[in-house]
Amino acid sequence: MMRVQHRSDRVGISARAVTRTHTRRRPARGDSDGKRRRALRPDRGSTGARHLTGSPETPGAPTPAVGWFNLGGHVSDLANALQKGAEQAAEPHGLIPAEIMLLAACGRLEECTASQLAPLLPVDASRVSRLVNGLVERGLLRRRRIRSDRRLVMLRLSPEGHEVTTAVAAHLDAYYARLIAGLSEDQMRAFAETAQAIAANYEEIRDP
Repeated sequence: MMRVQHRSDRVGISARAVTRTHTRRRPARGDSDGKRRRALRPDRGSTGARHLTGSPETPGAPTPAVGWFNLGGHVSDLANALQKGAEQAAEPHGLIPAEIMLLAACGRLEECTASQLAPLLPVDASRVSRLVNGLVERGLLRRRRIRSDRRLVMLRLSPEGHEVTTAVAAHLDAYYARLIAGLSEDQMRAFAETAQAIAANYEEIRDP
């Protein structure tokens, strides 16, 4: 059985997409054989995702171990799909994906500070503060000062904030169901394990 994800977890969509580029050389003028020279050649597999193909003997070509797999391209395609879904879910409420992510994170923590939210969002701390202010003004978040330390401000969802996150979660559930249509449980498990392994490698690179 696959682990069932909490509804508020499914709202937390990254707003960042990886920029993907493919470089192609123009043929040199006056080439006697008329052949087009290029180091990398974009190709499409059966899934429609772009790959980089090339020969290991070609200078600058991908190595045999990873040459067939364009990680940035696959991640960019997936991130774009998730970003579009988050925008569609947020728009009816007059919000942006970063605000939806903040509300969802606050809902998971039940009560938290802005500094606790910052590491959970793909934005810097100063923007988190601006997002919080806007959501408080709209009545989706509530502030509470701690009596023992008036400098400490706790945040929690208002009833209206709960309604918004519930509606967004329902929208994303339906959207995700369409994205994974036709995939087996084994495929989903393999995808989850692969994503977790890549994320673990990143943590080692980031914090050696």
